[in-house]
Amino acid sequence: EYGFHNWFNIKNEKVKDENGKERYDYQAWWGYDSLPEIKSVEGDAVNYDSELNNEKFSDYIMYDKDSASKSWLTHGASGWRLDV
Repeated sequence: EYGFHNWFNIKNEKVKDENGKERYDYQAWWGYDSLPEIKSVEGDAVNYDSELNNEKFSDYIMYDKDSASKSWLTHGASGWRLDV
């Protein structure tokens, strides 16, 4: 199952992109459709609504043994930035 859709606030309405192609609308940072917002949810990781409580997202980015952050650190990155 494709689970990435659970990371975002996707609306049940279609809009046209800049090329006229239909896509589902989603919540984006300051309306920039190239910067979709990660869903903040209640949970146990932290005691406030946060992306860290979105378990599959935080595992993929930070906590899994083959997470994106661990992969980059293994390849020599000394830091990175997750925008917005």
